[in-house]
Amino acid sequence: MEDTINLSAVLDQVCAEKNISRDVLIETVEQAVATAAKKVFEDREIEATFDPETGHVNLFQVLYVVDKVQSKGREIAQAAAQRAGIEAELGDELLFQIFYLDSDKKRAEQQAKDY
Repeated sequence: MEDTINLSAVLDQVCAEKNISRDVLIETVEQAVATAAKKVFEDREIEATFDPETGHVNLFQVLYVVDKVQSKGREIAQAAAQRAGIEAELGDELLFQIFYLDSDKKRAEQQAKDY
């Protein structure tokens, strides 16, 4: 079983001790996680968002819907998206969650089946 940290309690403690706005601290954590993930995923556009319900930071790969892919890892052809069952218009921004925790394994498998 994997040990994971619920960041909500940690954020609350840091906010109280350092008198920092929770929103500012969350944004800083999201940026730090996204920056670290970009080192692993290199040319891909990555977004990180804090989920207050789980206390975890979720990672997403951003793909832009285009007619013809010129930047693999940053773009997806509209036709390919539609073949995968995704209704997408040219110029749309699609977010695909990156599952990096062992506890996310079932969600990752379901996403792989769906798309």
